[in-house]
Amino acid sequence: MKNLYLILSIAVLPIVTVKAQDIYAPVLQQVEEGSTRLAALRDVMEAEKLSSKTGLAPSDPVVDGGYLFGSPSTIGVRKDLSIRQELDFPTVYSQRSKLAELKSAGAGYQYAQERMELMLDAKRLCIEIIYHNALGRQYDARLERAERINETFRRKLESGEANQLEFNKASLNLSQVRQKRSRLIAEREALLAELRRLTGNPTLDFTADTYPAVLLPADFETWLEEASSKYPVLQYLRNEVEAASREVSLAKASSLPKLSVGYMGEYVVGQTFQGVTFGISIPLWENRRRVRHADAVRSATERVVDDATQAYTSRLRVLFSQVGAVQAALAEFENSLAESRSNDLLYKAFEKGEIPLLDYLLEQEFWQEAYEEKLQEERDLHLLLAELEACKL
Repeated sequence: MKNLYLILSIAVLPIVTVKAQDIYAPVLQQVEEGSTRLAALRDVMEAEKLSSKTGLAPSDPVVDGGYLFGSPSTIGVRKDLSIRQELDFPTVYSQRSKLAELKSAGAGYQYAQERMELMLDAKRLCIEIIYHNALGRQYDARLERAERINETFRRKLESGEANQLEFNKASLNLSQVRQKRSRLIAEREALLAELRRLTGNPTLDFTADTYPAVLLPADFETWLEEASSKYPVLQYLRNEVEAASREVSLAKASSLPKLSVGYMGEYVVGQTFQGVTFGISIPLWENRRRVRHADAVRSATERVVDDATQAYTSRLRVLFSQVGAVQAALAEFENSLAESRSNDLLYKAFEKGEIPLLDYLLEQEFWQEAYEEKLQEERDLHLLLAELEACKL
């Protein structure tokens, strides 16, 4: 039950149809091969699989011996030897073996879930870096224009064609662009450092600045049915229910009598007694209430799984609707930006003297804010989609 609640604390997310994910594949491959966290998770999984297979064999045989001195001494010495092997009822071994297989499978599902979460973290970092790369490309161009404008007004100020106020505006614009660009670079480096840690590659760079095309299925119910059969956490939950049921069967089988068989020999002077021994245990106290306890655990597990499944479905619906909302907002931003003048067009209009410096700076700032919001919506969309396709990682 403890492991069950632990696995439920991990976010439950499904799949989506997505095209052209190759930009993430090289990074995720490096996570697969170089992550120390993933290597540790693999070791834990193997250890748990080995643990699940312990205790399947019969108990160890018991050997007893005795060397007894006679009294009076004339009767000699008596020597005793017994070898005894205790055996559970045959159905116990069958139930234990099946339960071990379920526990081994559960360890595999837990590893798959935790691996998926690690891969999702890496993909989220890639998505954030793409956003910073795209915004950084825009700020590089903006910085270049700000430097040219500042230099132009410096020369005009020296020649008397511009006043100090206009030069101050150009200088302030340059300072603001430099500051924002520096902050953006620092944020990108922090994200890249975390990505390098996950991959184990200290020289990794990720330079993509556009997202791959995506296609979200229109029918939620059909998509949900497909996703629920592939998600590791759901496989784990179903496995836990089956394991709990198997525990009940094992408890019932363990309530049956145990058998013992062995050899016994008694050796005294001039006499030898030896032969086969048999025994049977009477199940009165040892397994008392064990079946009831196992049945209670099974019932509790089924309720937890049912609750988790409902929470999972609800989470999917929310994410699915969020994707639709973000897609609509993104389409609106793209249409608005397409109809407005870009930074390049604004700069050309300014160079030709069609708009004054102040109007150019205000228009540029307005357009830049809209463009950054569009990039943010694009990033948010792909972060949601990354969660939705997590089980494909």
